[in-house]
Amino acid sequence: MDRNQFEALCAPTQTERRGIRLDASAYSSDVQGSPRTLLYGFTCDRATHHVFQDEFGHVHLYVYRNNYQAPETPLRQVDVSGEGVGSLEEIVPDKRLYPQHCDYDFCRYLKKQGIHLSFTTWEEQRTDPERQGDTFHGRVPRPAA
Repeated sequence: MDRNQFEALCAPTQTERRGIRLDASAYSSDVQGSPRTLLYGFTCDRATHHVFQDEFGHVHLYVYRNNYQAPETPLRQVDVSGEGVGSLEEIVPDKRLYPQHCDYDFCRYLKKQGIHLSFTTWEEQRTDPERQGDTFHGRVPRPAA
């Protein structure tokens, strides 16, 4: 997302809430969707909150704690495309979102559903031109062995 898109999303709107079933075709021009980070932020408990889409168009929530002793400590893993959440509000972190690492189309979709997006301030230093092609900004769960 760029700064103009971020500012457009921060403008107040009033909309109705709709169903919670997530389908890539609702927020992406690509029916299947492409694998990428959709939301990236942190919780009040300082855990990393990563919502991403896999190669099949399924949306996942992965909440983990970064620990310098251990690479990551998973706290919550949910397939949002299934029956894992009761409302769209549950996929937005309870503290802040980093706007540079969130997907504009997905955020616009959530905003149209009446979901409040608690962005932190735009920080130019978080916009790394060398990472522009990166599709994931947070960790994704390791496959089960």
